[in-house]
Amino acid sequence: MVRGLTSIHASTSPIFGDPPYIALITEPHACDSDEEVEKTVLAIAKSCETGCVNLVSIRLAKPDDEEACKSVYRRALGLTRQLVEISDLKSENRKNAFKVVCSSDWVELAMAANAHGVHVKESQLSKIPKIREQAKRNDFIIGTSTHSISSAVMGSFSEYKPDYYFVGTCFLTASHPEKSADQLEGPTLPGQVRQALRGEASDQRKSPCPVVFAIGGIDESNCSIPVQHGADGVAVIRSILQADHPDQVAIDMHAAMNTARVAAD
Repeated sequence: MVRGLTSIHASTSPIFGDPPYIALITEPHACDSDEEVEKTVLAIAKSCETGCVNLVSIRLAKPDDEEACKSVYRRALGLTRQLVEISDLKSENRKNAFKVVCSSDWVELAMAANAHGVHVKESQLSKIPKIREQAKRNDFIIGTSTHSISSAVMGSFSEYKPDYYFVGTCFLTASHPEKSADQLEGPTLPGQVRQALRGEASDQRKSPCPVVFAIGGIDESNCSIPVQHGADGVAVIRSILQADHPDQVAIDMHAAMNTARVAAD
């Protein structure tokens, strides 16, 4: 048990099933070409076939150039539809289905592809009410990111009630090259955020506690650390998508997190 924490982990999420959880985020160039889309779908499909991946977040920057934006949209729409179809097939076969969400830069794409939700940037939280209104679905997933306890509890959760959070940055990562080691939020923050959110959700009674994914520089060697400190799971990019055997990496990460979770509790 981690000192100062009691019963630090969730039991089962109505959205993602049994923990620990893995969220897989697409690489920035995933829709730069048809070849990249094919490569991305293959890696995601392999890792999700294991039943260890619970969420796929399609995170793409929107090009400023109009023609480039149209090309990326077309490929991203195809990518999202393929992943939703794979997820739906797993659900029909009563296997562990994963959820597919798109960045809040591409809300219209998420609706067109029948994605399961949208990941809203921390700077775009005010979009959440309108997104929920557009979705017209009670099961539509809304996630966001946070880098502090106060931002999560006093800001986004109190007003918008997201279903999950990406919390970091835990370790050095190519996604945030501007951060040096002494500027990282660190691997204990996700667990601290979850504890604070659980207290807030308990106070509000009818509000379920969001799932907390640790993010930032996470791979097989360190994925257990944030979970040991209370995170529900991890969000990763390259450690799975660039692996020679993404399915095996997902299995190994899930096993390592599960061991850490049991030890912490």
